[in-house]
Amino acid sequence: MPHIICTGVTDIRPVHAQFVPDRYDSNGWLIKTMKCYLDQTGRNLLIEAVAVRSGFSQNFYILVEHKENSLTIRIDLHTNVEKNEGVKRTLLVIRDLVASHNPALAVDKTNLPPEMMGETPGNP
Repeated sequence: MPHIICTGVTDIRPVHAQFVPDRYDSNGWLIKTMKCYLDQTGRNLLIEAVAVRSGFSQNFYILVEHKENSLTIRIDLHTNVEKNEGVKRTLLVIRDLVASHNPALAVDKTNLPPEMMGETPGNP
């Protein structure tokens, strides 16, 4: 299961409070983040997303779990999705979204390809 584990995150509630649906162009993939849900504890986000390329479209959810000293960004376990490049690039979009509210964010572990981790998905 593709994932990114980060440290240096203090709060994810501002991510939810300031969430705006957006679209990104990442290596030929059109990625849209559409909705963001925060659980009652303020420690878990569920982000609805879609990845599209060459007429192939997948809707799925990304789960952001804030634990004591770390944050995990991964595909929601209840989402049945092909773990293709577009889905993996969406994890990078969410990483950057969380980092925009937590400047001390640092990637601790991931199973994404190293060449992909250095990229920053941009807006068209």
